[in-house]
Amino acid sequence: DSGLVFRRGTPPQATYSFKHALVQDAAYATLVRPKRQRLHARIATTIEQHLPETVQTQPELLAHHYMEAGLPEPAIDYWLKAGQAEIARSATAEAITQLTKGLELISALPDDAARWRRELELQVALGVALMAARGWAAPEVGRANTRARELCERLGDTSRLFPVLYGEWVFHVVRAELEAGRSAGEDLLRRAQEQNDAAAETIGNRIVGTAELLRGELVAARAHLERTLALYDRAAHRSLAFLFAQDPSVAGLSVLSWGLFALGYPEQARARSEQALRDATELSHRNTLGYALLYGCILSQLRQNHDEARDRANALIALAAEQDSPHFLGAGIIIRGWTLAEAGDFDAGIAQIREGLTMWQATGAGFLVPYFRSLLAEVHGRSGAVNEGLDLITEAIDRVEETGERWFEAELYRIKGELMLWLPRPDPTAAEAQFGHAAATARRQGAKLWELRAATSLARLWIEQRRRSEAHDLLGPLYGQFAEGFETLDLRAARAVLQEIIVSSEKKPIPGPSS
Repeated sequence: DSGLVFRRGTPPQATYSFKHALVQDAAYATLVRPKRQRLHARIATTIEQHLPETVQTQPELLAHHYMEAGLPEPAIDYWLKAGQAEIARSATAEAITQLTKGLELISALPDDAARWRRELELQVALGVALMAARGWAAPEVGRANTRARELCERLGDTSRLFPVLYGEWVFHVVRAELEAGRSAGEDLLRRAQEQNDAAAETIGNRIVGTAELLRGELVAARAHLERTLALYDRAAHRSLAFLFAQDPSVAGLSVLSWGLFALGYPEQARARSEQALRDATELSHRNTLGYALLYGCILSQLRQNHDEARDRANALIALAAEQDSPHFLGAGIIIRGWTLAEAGDFDAGIAQIREGLTMWQATGAGFLVPYFRSLLAEVHGRSGAVNEGLDLITEAIDRVEETGERWFEAELYRIKGELMLWLPRPDPTAAEAQFGHAAATARRQGAKLWELRAATSLARLWIEQRRRSEAHDLLGPLYGQFAEGFETLDLRAARAVLQEIIVSSEKKPIPGPSS
């Protein structure tokens, strides 16, 4: 009668609402605490007994009522379920909130194995959510993984150690702490093989292969990544994305695309990248899609496909903005900046690459920094700021020596050589040394495409110096080792140099579509 509460419908199907939230708060405050807790407990048990659909779809509702009822044990269990459900929906901000509420109640439980196990489950789930929301190398991710590892050891629980070891691996690798990452990755793979756990072995091969690729161990990386794809069972392993942040098959395909490209298989690399993007889209897991787009837009840049790189970078930026993922956003902005520079807008390109790189490193990420700096160095050089470009590429090479991230090392030396030739007073002797070092580094890694790029740059220099025979003897046999990708820019450039030598010295025709 007072108008403070409104009824809609007819009892017993009626629903009631307060006229204003302040009225609700005032009414709630009039209840003494014991009565209030009893009412919350009655609501929670009634929902459990009579509304099973609500239990499944709104675990956070039961968590709230049990928490307010002063019953931490069921409240924690429902906060965990709510957080895991939000992770499955890629709603990572909500997941972090709910899992954190569960952790805040842990101290209310007796300090025993049951409490440790509940906290372990919360910390594992929180680590996954934090990776997606804050970046793989964020300090909060490291803290969650460290605590989870402590709890695993305290419980003697090897079954939950796999996601914990994965968390340690990704934290260290993304921070470019590759030796620490190697230890965690190899530990996970060894345990998976000992326990004959196919799911964990799929993850183990994927992360060991990824770390090997970053270290420049391309052949070994390919073997591990292809083993991941062979082990992957779509029906059985689809849920792994929600426990390990990304689907292992999509991640394996994405990383393998880089390895195949560097090894000299550009068409196979493109096919793996496209498959990763298709599979990620079908999976409807946003963090997996972000991973595929990140690796995909970088592969497009490596292939010098400007339009594809721009489209994939824009898709990554849109996804990152939607789910508030600064690491994906930073990478997307860097690649978009490169495409702007390629279109001739050097100022905007430099500004965006710098902005994206700052954003990327602010998440704690250290890997890929040499590669990203090389993009900035090249753009500076092409804009006329060659000395600034040389400073950046020198920083990138120093970073490689510091971290051991060598997958792009050969390209850094080649780019340094090109910059030396762009100086107002070019230094061909120093440039030749850089090209030679780039080719030797690539050869040692088995990186045929990086070797071809270095050899093409060196051959151009030798042609200018009238050393055509040496240029042909260097570039011809290397070009002849390729069995695919003849229409890629790299092989077309090499073929054009060889054709120039043929015209001037009547060497044998060059194999390939245009010979």
